[in-house]
Amino acid sequence: MSVSVFQPLDGALAEVVRVSSDAANNYEAIAEIDEWASENGYTRSNEQWLVHHRRDGRTVFLSTCYRETADDAGAIEDRIASRNKARAVLG
Repeated sequence: MSVSVFQPLDGALAEVVRVSSDAANNYEAIAEIDEWASENGYTRSNEQWLVHHRRDGRTVFLSTCYRETADDAGAIEDRIASRNKARAVLG
């Protein structure tokens, strides 16, 4: 399996990129793209079912990744705190 930059076409790493994975299924592609994103300073968008298409006779899965801003990090922390609070209420 491998991940490659799909857009921009020149392979440059911009603030937002689309990457493809030739993993065997959607779940493996998500894990693989998450790993690639982490290693390259990106966060994968939160879609749970990736777009897929045929390339050179193989199915590839596409996902969008972006570089986080300070606002993104704060929003993530807020969501985590909110979920933890809700879980505590549910017991």
